[in-house]
Amino acid sequence: MSETAVTSASIADLLAVAPPERDKKWLRECLQAAVALELATIPPYLYAYWSVRDASSELADALLGIAWQEMLHMGLACNMLTAAEGRPSIVAAARAYPSELPGGVRPGLVVPLKGVASGIADPRDALKGFMDIEEPEKPVTPFAEGPTIGQFYKEIEKELPAIADKYGFGGGVQVSGHIGGDILRRADTKESALAAMRTIREQGEGTSASPNGSTDPADRAHYYRFAEHWKGRRLQQLPPPHQDKWDFTGEAVERPALYPLGEVPAGGWEAAGDLRAALDDCNAAYGRLLGGLEALWSGPAAEKSVAEAMGVMGAMAQSAARLIALQKDSAGEIRGPEFRPVRGA
Repeated sequence: MSETAVTSASIADLLAVAPPERDKKWLRECLQAAVALELATIPPYLYAYWSVRDASSELADALLGIAWQEMLHMGLACNMLTAAEGRPSIVAAARAYPSELPGGVRPGLVVPLKGVASGIADPRDALKGFMDIEEPEKPVTPFAEGPTIGQFYKEIEKELPAIADKYGFGGGVQVSGHIGGDILRRADTKESALAAMRTIREQGEGTSASPNGSTDPADRAHYYRFAEHWKGRRLQQLPPPHQDKWDFTGEAVERPALYPLGEVPAGGWEAAGDLRAALDDCNAAYGRLLGGLEALWSGPAAEKSVAEAMGVMGAMAQSAARLIALQKDSAGEIRGPEFRPVRGA
């Protein structure tokens, strides 16, 4: 089986391809776009997580857990891409923030790196931006309008079986192992790939009938977990005769103490001395993570473990903690990680 490096294409262009022309190359381009999309959400979610002082708080748990799940989703997309005879491009897919989402999804939505705001329902809050990213195709309670990531995945899910039957699907490097509380599994058969697609869509946006299949807030889809913390109220199903509807009218959700992490400007922070060195250490750790992830899906067909990459992720978290500790006693905003593998990129 040949292995082809794939570059990100415009999702609008991919969706405009007529169904009879949606072949294996089209599938590879879609899956690389999915890799780039999932990767693009991880730095903003981690940045917001590091703005929460109490790592044991519900908000911190939500932000870190969702960041882990985005890495899971990226891993599933990578596994599907190698099964389609492609090789994921991860290093080149990394964004410099602030940035629009890759592939032209949600055009005009600019994603910055910034901390969680102290006020409830602040439209400038990072959490509101995360809701815009994760907007479901059919939300149980509407917010934004426009094409969604869920709609894109739905198109891939619809076309994959026929493409797999006609052109073949399987083999390639498959990576597995624990990522946070989830398990990255193989996705090298038609059935396992469809299961992976369902996982990605339901963890991100829920279903059209319900935001989750559980009463535990930790099981809510990403969009609704972010919305509960942004609005400061639990999402709950309304009583009869409106039991088919949901709204944020439940108990209050506490906003924990926060570090005043500032919004990273275009081009990164202007800094010198120890602060610049700490920022560069974070950037270097991020670069190692990206390179390590890309290397996982390179080389001859085999099954590999994601454990080593998770260790690099832990090293990056330590770098971020040192950066914040360096500034936590100073007045004014704290400069958080820039997520730039190469300074000036």
